[in-house]
Amino acid sequence: MRGGQFSNQFVDNKDGTITDTSTGLMWQQDTARDGEGNYDAMTWEEALAYCESRSLAGYTDWRLPTIKELRSLADYSQYDPAINRDFFPNTVSHYYWSSTTFAHDTNGALSVEFYLGGDFWFSKSDGYYVRAVRGGRFHFVEPLGACGTKTPCYTTLQAALNAAADGDVIQAAKTLTPAEPVWGKTGTVTISGGWKPDFSGQDGTTSIYAPRVTGGGGVKVMPNVKIIPKP
Repeated sequence: MRGGQFSNQFVDNKDGTITDTSTGLMWQQDTARDGEGNYDAMTWEEALAYCESRSLAGYTDWRLPTIKELRSLADYSQYDPAINRDFFPNTVSHYYWSSTTFAHDTNGALSVEFYLGGDFWFSKSDGYYVRAVRGGRFHFVEPLGACGTKTPCYTTLQAALNAAADGDVIQAAKTLTPAEPVWGKTGTVTISGGWKPDFSGQDGTTSIYAPRVTGGGGVKVMPNVKIIPKP
């Protein structure tokens, strides 16, 4: 299993996308398909064009993932395919393109093989599978404003929400004082809790009052956030 991966890091958005709250990335849940509904192996250039032309779940800023981003999906505790199958059931146990060009031969690009989870490079003219990605913005909340090396860092959950935009992930330290978060924008944010003050990992829960939504959007709360009654 890749470092730090746990099953509840993923959120099924029920719209064909999955959010990874450990990276802030939103993934296309399905593998790219052709016009007949078959998994579509395509060249690297075709993969770039496919992702950049995607309109999915109301978003148009999809792209081909970097090799680092694609590796983050590999789950080495599983094989055939080496991925969390509960959230990514339609995954081919084969190679998926990344956007990263091979450093020693610019005619090649890196890929991740999802049978075992290794990565390799191939000619950009070869045909492999594709899963698009978007986002990656985090906001960190620690009551003393000491978030280790993580930025941007806020002292209150509300300050992070005020700065957040649709698709962002807010990571809250377990030491946060309970408050009622108000989300007054369109779109959706995710709150992940139980983080150590330096955000090196999770080992507890963060208590908050039930989020209040006033702008037509939504707030998704991860299992490591405990909703408590407001006094």
